[in-house]
Amino acid sequence: MKDKNAEIPTNLKISRGNFLRLAFGTAVATPFALKVLERAFYEAIILGIKNPDANDKAVSAALEVSKKAPKSENPNFRPMADILKEGISAYSKGTKKPAFFRRIKDYKDVDYYADVIRDYSSSSLLPQLPDKLVDRLAGNLPRGAFESFFQSQYAITSFEQLFTSGSGFESRFRTTHPELVHKSGLYINSDQVTKTMAQEGRLEIDELKLKIEEKSKDTGQSVSASFVLAYFLEKNGGDISPSLFDTAIFLKFMARNNPNTGEFSADEANVQWYTQNIKDEYKGPTYMFPPEGELVINLIGKPYHSWNLVAMLQFIPVEVVRIGGIQKQLSTFQEQGLGKTRADLQTLGDLREIEQLLLSFSGESER
Repeated sequence: MKDKNAEIPTNLKISRGNFLRLAFGTAVATPFALKVLERAFYEAIILGIKNPDANDKAVSAALEVSKKAPKSENPNFRPMADILKEGISAYSKGTKKPAFFRRIKDYKDVDYYADVIRDYSSSSLLPQLPDKLVDRLAGNLPRGAFESFFQSQYAITSFEQLFTSGSGFESRFRTTHPELVHKSGLYINSDQVTKTMAQEGRLEIDELKLKIEEKSKDTGQSVSASFVLAYFLEKNGGDISPSLFDTAIFLKFMARNNPNTGEFSADEANVQWYTQNIKDEYKGPTYMFPPEGELVINLIGKPYHSWNLVAMLQFIPVEVVRIGGIQKQLSTFQEQGLGKTRADLQTLGDLREIEQLLLSFSGESER
């Protein structure tokens, strides 16, 4: 039987005892210790990319740190898998049609990414910084995954940017406007494309925003994101993959943009809309009653962050989503608060279960 450690470059090895001491030591709540944990975690999760147990333990260690956030156990928390099931069930019950999940055509399994890390790390005698390894992974994503990953990392600044590659927004636009798509797949008449996307993007936002507000008013309660997922499943003919991405895009837009102009302008209006209309079902301090030191404008990012992580499972394996997700959140917790990081880490911890749920709608067996 092949020794798994034989594939690990010497310059990347890390003491398991040292990592666990860093993860569970009494001083990890200090900023310095968290930065040390951040680096140790990067290395541990990258070493464990082909080892499910090591990968899960690394996420669990980070979750232990995030629990130190004030009021991190939201009493309204529901696992993402439960929210997904509810949205899919609502779609199927309402339309009498089955939902289905599929990965992108150029999807690569975890072995591909492990080879990327091994080859890159072996090319130098010097230790490779974790962020460099993550950059190398991102640079080797298949085309469809790279475009979606890249676009999901940046702010939406206009209605036309809703039409992200890999989303239902874009696929519906291509179906509706074949005259604007060249046989090569590229858009033609860019001015008309931009103008039409801006118009239709606003209409799509307005339609769903109104439906949510009406449901919230009728029930007297904020609305679960499962309602948003069911809405997009109907729009996308039961295709779960683009519907997950659409859900993340919509929640992000409503948290960070002006719904009248499409411009990026995260302010009190976004906070007010979220606290009135979108149920907080995510770990970390609730944005309904945030503790001292946690900003509501940051906390309303919990929903779209979690949905974006789940949406990436159509493009890349769980292990790679975790690497990117942890790097993003642990490197920004000081500006955005450990409370919001708590929600992301919980979703990352649940990703393997979520992936199996999604695969049950594709006919794929467990990896």
